[in-house]
Amino acid sequence: MIIRVQSHSYSLASIAMRLYYVALFCTISMLLLCLGCGGGNSSNSSGGSSSSIQTVSSQCSPTSILASETSKCSATVAGTGSYSSSVTWSATNGTITSNGVFTPSTAGTATITATSSQDASKSASTTVTVTTAPSVTSVAVQCTPASILTTDTSKCAATVSGAGAYSSSVTWSATNGTITTDGVFTPSGAGTSTVTATSSQDASKNGAANVTVADTATLSLVVTGLPNGIAASITITDPFGTQTAATGSTSIIGPAGLYTITASPVEISGSRYHAALPTQTVVTTTSGSTTTVDYSTIIPLTTKVLDDIGVKSVVLSIDSTTLTLPSDSPVAAALQVGDVLASAPTDAIPGGFLCKHKEAQLLLPLRRQQWKMRFSRRISNTTRRSVYSLLTHLRRVVRPSI
Repeated sequence: MIIRVQSHSYSLASIAMRLYYVALFCTISMLLLCLGCGGGNSSNSSGGSSSSIQTVSSQCSPTSILASETSKCSATVAGTGSYSSSVTWSATNGTITSNGVFTPSTAGTATITATSSQDASKSASTTVTVTTAPSVTSVAVQCTPASILTTDTSKCAATVSGAGAYSSSVTWSATNGTITTDGVFTPSGAGTSTVTATSSQDASKNGAANVTVADTATLSLVVTGLPNGIAASITITDPFGTQTAATGSTSIIGPAGLYTITASPVEISGSRYHAALPTQTVVTTTSGSTTTVDYSTIIPLTTKVLDDIGVKSVVLSIDSTTLTLPSDSPVAAALQVGDVLASAPTDAIPGGFLCKHKEAQLLLPLRRQQWKMRFSRRISNTTRRSVYSLLTHLRRVVRPSI
């Protein structure tokens, strides 16, 4: 009896244990089933929230800057789902930060590009115009005329060079006088004046020019020796280098200083009138000066004066009828029958000569190096008188150069 009870008791315990395991299995199964259902819902939810980038746009402000300035750029990203609005920046002709701040490197056109961080195939670009900052590099000044009298004015102009949209305006200043805003300089006295132009944009840039100012003086020119009504041919060069033509007696008002008077020959009725002093200088002061140009030397056009080449090599025969001259003497080569040839005294012919080319004799080459010419000393007294002053002048002026 006791044994059965124990056996029955054992069977109940076994059954309870079995029921425990069944309940535990069911609980675990339900939990797994619930987890499985939750995972399915999560997967469905995830599938419903997928994202994509549709467009990217960008803009920079300002769109035109100087090379020393910056531009702030921004991007707008549009898409679907939980898309990312972040972008990466890139730029030509400069650099750009991750915040979109563009800094140019040189003047020109820069292209700014924003690319989607989520989808690199989506991007947008905009341009920024970069110009050079205006700057002045130099200022040059020119005044015309650069030499004036105390009673004159000089017009000054400034040339401003620079980069970018620089200003070409200047302010004027001057020593020894005054100058207007238009650059008109008025001297206050004789001397050297300095005119300065300073850039209105950059006061460190300026240029200057000198203006020479002289006191006024009067040069009186007297012309003699020409027949009445015949114009002289005279050029007067003043201390400033300015030339004035004169055809007769005249007075010239100009700067005080050294004047050069050059008188050219004048041809009249087959003769040529020469000034006694073809070139002369005179110093003119503020009290004035007077000089004379005397056309006292009259030479027939048929009279030729032997040139320097001929003078240095001329040989006169013992009978004074034959001259041997170098063939490269232009005057000797151009002589015509009937011409009168004159020469100042030379080392070979201390007394000089005056000869008429013999009518019956032509120029003959001698050894292809010299001209051998025959002359007749039979010339008229009129020709002698007209050429006498020429020989006198040649002895006075030409001989020192021989």
